[in-house]
Amino acid sequence: MIPVAEQIRCVEREIRMRKRVYPRRVMRWAMRAETARQEIAAMEAVAESLREYEGLVGERLL
Repeated sequence: MIPVAEQIRCVEREIRMRKRVYPRRVMRWAMRAETARQEIAAMEAVAESLREYEGLVGERLL
């Protein structure tokens, strides 16, 4: 099993990559701007969910 902290780091890298790559894809008409925004927002929501889960698990361990 992959630890939650590692999953969070992975998702954060993915968000940075999407923010770097998606604007170029939109400019080349390879992706719609709305799709790019939705995909980034979805991954940011995943990161937030993982952070919340990590906090809940950490509280239970105390």
